[in-house]
Amino acid sequence: MTRVAQRWLVAATLVAMVGVAIRAGAAEADAAARDARPAPAAGDTARAPTADAAGGSPAARAATPARAAPFQPALPAENSTSLYQFIQIHRDSHTGRLAPEAATLPDEPAARRFSRLRWVPGALEGLGTRHMQWDGSAKAVQAVTLLIQIAAGHASAETALYELLRADDVVTFYNDALDYASARIPDAEPRLHDLARRLATQSRDRGPVKFGIAMLGSMGDESDLEIVRTLALHDEFGLYAAGAIAELAPERQQALYEMAQKVNGWARIEAVTLMTATPDQKLRRWLLTEGFRNDVTAQYLAYHCATIADLAGAMADPDTARDVEFLAGVSDLIQSLIKPGPSRDSQTYEQTPEVAMAYLQAVQGKKESIDFLLTAQVLNDYANAAPAWSSDQKASVKRLAAPILADKSWRRRVIAALSDDRGDLEQAEIAAAKLDIETFDVHVKRLSRNGAIADRWRLAFSAADPRQIVSLVNVAEKTFSPRFARGAVGRANTSDAALEAVLQGVAKYPGTGMPIVDASLLDISPVVRRAAVETLVRWGGPYLRDTSLRAALSAAADGETDEALKARMVALLNVGGDSSP
Repeated sequence: MTRVAQRWLVAATLVAMVGVAIRAGAAEADAAARDARPAPAAGDTARAPTADAAGGSPAARAATPARAAPFQPALPAENSTSLYQFIQIHRDSHTGRLAPEAATLPDEPAARRFSRLRWVPGALEGLGTRHMQWDGSAKAVQAVTLLIQIAAGHASAETALYELLRADDVVTFYNDALDYASARIPDAEPRLHDLARRLATQSRDRGPVKFGIAMLGSMGDESDLEIVRTLALHDEFGLYAAGAIAELAPERQQALYEMAQKVNGWARIEAVTLMTATPDQKLRRWLLTEGFRNDVTAQYLAYHCATIADLAGAMADPDTARDVEFLAGVSDLIQSLIKPGPSRDSQTYEQTPEVAMAYLQAVQGKKESIDFLLTAQVLNDYANAAPAWSSDQKASVKRLAAPILADKSWRRRVIAALSDDRGDLEQAEIAAAKLDIETFDVHVKRLSRNGAIADRWRLAFSAADPRQIVSLVNVAEKTFSPRFARGAVGRANTSDAALEAVLQGVAKYPGTGMPIVDASLLDISPVVRRAAVETLVRWGGPYLRDTSLRAALSAAADGETDEALKARMVALLNVGGDSSP
C-alpha cells in the first residue's frame, strides 16, 4: 500500500468512526423494549469495533427449485421488534428506501448511540474487507461444530450459536464457517435453512442477522430473496445482502442494480462491486453517471464502474459530445479516477489520458454545468505531474483545459448556481473558491427567503468570518421563531436538518445563538435535541451556568424519553454546578 493510500485509509477510518448525528427516530421511542433480548440470547453483550474479514463469494448453495414463492417469516414475539421487522416498519412505501431516522438500529447500545467515535453503518465490513487481515478460523470451527449439531437436531446448539454471533465479529469468520459447513453437512434442509430464516428475520442483534443473511446466500433459495432485499436497505447488512442476492437472484445483475438504487452508503459500494461488465447501454450509462456515487467516497467504485461500463468506449462515441447530461454526470467519475484514494496502484485506469482529452474536447464551449469547469481544473492540475502520462498527453490535456479555465463567463454562472436551492451547492461552493468568489452574502440572502436547506446553512457558517456570525444567527432566529413560538403546531413548516445544521454551526462560537440552543433543547425532534446537547458539550462549563440555559436544560431533562440523552443533559447540569434534576 502506498503512503497516499495509507494516509487515505487512516482518514477514512476516522471518518467512519466520527460520531455524526445519526437519526434514531422510532427506534428511540422503543428504548425500553430494546433492552429485552430474544430467546435464544441471554445477557447483554456490548458490541465493540473489531477487525473485519476479507470478503468472498458465499459458499455454493444447495440445489433449489426453479421458482419458489417468497418465504413468509413468522411474526416476532409480542412487544418484540426484530431488526428485520424494524427495517420493514421504516421502509418508505413510495421510494422503497429506508427512512433516514432508521439508520441507528435498535440493538445499538445506549452508551454508544451518542458517542463521538463509532462505526457508521457498514464501515466495519467495508473497511475491513478491503484493508485488513485477520484469522477467524477458531470461531469458524466453533460455528461449524454448532451448525453440525443443529443439523442433527440438538436444539441447545442454536442458543450457543446465537451467543457466539452476538459479538458482531461475524465478518471475520462467516465465509470460512459456511465453506466448512457446506463440505461437512450433506443436506441443509430443513433445519439449517429454517435456522437461516430465523436468524435473519427474528434476531434482535445484528451479528446473528448478518450470519443468517450469509447462510441464506449459501443454503437458501429464490423464495428467500424478499428477506434479503428488505435487509439490504440498511448499510449495516450491505456486504452480506449483496453476496446473498448475487447467489439467489435469477437475474443477478438486475437484482444488484435494484439494490444499489435504494442505498447510498456502504451497501451501494458492496452491490456495485459485485456487478460485472455489461452490454446493457442503460445500465452502462447509470454506472458511469450515477452508480459510482456513494456517501463514503466515489473512489471505491470509480475504477470498477469505468471498467465494467467501458468509460473509454463511451467517450469515444461521437454522440457523447452532444449529450450534455451524460457529460455532466461523468464529470465526477473522471475526477474520482485521478484523485488520491483507497484503490491500489494496479487499479489505475489505463485509458484515463484518452478519456480526459475526449472529455475536454466534448465540453469546449459548453456552460450548462459548472462540473465542466471543475473537471477541467482537476485535469489541468493533474497533468502537471501525472506519473503515468506521456509528455504529449500532459501537454494535450493542458492545452484543451486552458480555454475552459480562461472563460470569464463562469463567474456569473457560478454565482447563479450558488443562488439555486435546487442545485448542488457544495459543487458551486468549490467552484466559487476556485474563482475567488465571496459566497457569504449570497447564502445569507437566500436563507432569508428559504431557510429549509441544511447544506446552505452549513456552507454559510463555513464561509462566515467571526464578524458575520451575528447576522447569520439573526437570520436563523427569524427562520425558526415560528417553530419555537408558544403553541406552535409541529415543526411550523421548518426543517429538522436545517435547524440541526444551525446548531452545529453555532457550536463553533461559544455563547452565540443561545436562544436557539435553549429552544432546541425542548424541540419536538430528537435529532435537534441531540444537536443542542452536543453544542453545549462543545461550549463547555462557563456557559452551562447561564440561568435561562439551565432552566431549559432542566426542563428538557425532566421530559426526555431517551435515557442516554437524558443522562447527558443531567451530566451537563452537574458540570454547571447543580446536581438537579
